[in-house]
Order: sequence, then C-alpha cells, then structure tokens
Amino acid sequence: MDRQTEVFIAQLRVAQRLGLPVVLHCRGAFNEMLRVFKEYGAPPGGVLHNFSGSSELADQFMAHGLAFSMGGVLTWRNSAKRNRLLRHIYPDHLLLETDAPDIPPVEARGMANTPANILYNLRAAAELLGESPGAVAAATTRNARRIFFNGHP
Repeated sequence: MDRQTEVFIAQLRVAQRLGLPVVLHCRGAFNEMLRVFKEYGAPPGGVLHNFSGSSELADQFMAHGLAFSMGGVLTWRNSAKRNRLLRHIYPDHLLLETDAPDIPPVEARGMANTPANILYNLRAAAELLGESPGAVAAATTRNARRIFFNGHP
C-alpha cells in the first residue's frame, strides 16, 4: 500500500470515529477510492470536490452517501458528459463551489477567481438544468446543510 493510501485510510478513520463529513479531491483514482470504502468503510457523508467522473461512478459514490460539488466547469459550454452528470446528481446530490483561486468561470477568465464568482456557477447550473437560479440555490443550500450541519440552518 502506498503512503497516500495509508494516510487517506487514517483520515477516513478519523472522520468515521468523529462522525464528521469529508471533502475529497480525487483525480484518476475513483476505483481505488471505492475499493478503500469497501475494505475500510465509507465516510459518514461528504462531498467529492470538483467531481469529473461519470454518472455510473456517481451512482457508486451516492450509494456511500456522498454528494458532488461543481464549479467553474459549469460555465464551459462544451461538455456533454458534465451536463449529463449535472442532471443525474441534481437536486439531491449537488453542491456548488468556486474552487477559488483555481478554475474560474468563463466570465472571469484571466482574472483572479474569488468566492463571489459562485453566482456565475449558479446561473450556469440553473440554465443547464432548466431551473431558476433560486431553485438551484435552494437545493444546493439544503444539500450543504444536510451534509455539514445535519440539516440545521
């Protein structure tokens, strides 16, 4: 087992022991992460940050109680895979993020990405889903409260 996996398992055990959600960043190791969950148990909830996997992978992570955050990539108009994923995880498993200072929305290309740019990501998600920004904001806020605050305001 490599060092990164050892540390991941140790952090996962802390989250399990304390009953705390996790925020996970994974690139190209989704199957390995699922293997760890199967062998050591899944976290007690959390979010896959800037998730770029397929809808099929999303199903496997949702079965473990995880949600997915999406940011500036929502403003990129050329991703059929991302659009399918967005529709697949909305409304119960989507959170919005900015990933500031990285991955700015198209509207802020060449500028520093800031948390204020979440509004661009919200508008893009609403447009792609055919929903109002208010409906998407309500759903993603509800999801964040459920994950991080046990449903409390």
